[in-house]
Amino acid sequence: RAKQIEEELRRSRDYLDRILNAMYEGVVVIDRDYIIRAANDYFLKEYDTTEEETIGHTCYEITHKASKPCSSHGHPCPIDGVLSTRKPVRVEHIHGDHMGKEHIIEISGFPLFGEDGEVEQVIEVSHDITQRRQVEEALRKSEEMYRAIFQTSEAAAIMIEEDTTISLVNSGFERISGYSKEEV
Repeated sequence: RAKQIEEELRRSRDYLDRILNAMYEGVVVIDRDYIIRAANDYFLKEYDTTEEETIGHTCYEITHKASKPCSSHGHPCPIDGVLSTRKPVRVEHIHGDHMGKEHIIEISGFPLFGEDGEVEQVIEVSHDITQRRQVEEALRKSEEMYRAIFQTSEAAAIMIEEDTTISLVNSGFERISGYSKEEV
């Protein structure tokens, strides 16, 4: 009977490991004292580390190569956020990869409650959003440039929506037509 229970436990652990390792995001389980207790393969690969080099070490040591937890307003610690609110939190951090290149990482922290109802551990799921932020920044710059060209053009320019309403006019239009933006 003990052997059967042991086999069921092994299968259950293997199943949970397969679930975590199937995810294409970094997943770690971290104690209240910032010690990593579990990490999936994706997390290990992203930080170019092994289980032996990660489990039992602090999260800030692995993700920031730092000697103390994150604490600044612009760089809040997701663990502290979960511990203080007892709710999931989402933050963005700048992490360096093993080549020294900076990445913008979105981290979602989730409380794992113990039998006493207290937050025992925090599950962190991290996702690299560097490329998304770069695309958003390029779009923002493109829109700024478009607006500047539109607004400063000497020619009359208007933007007409699909329903034929005028949504935007430039100063050239105002000068040529004699109508103000508000009137149009």
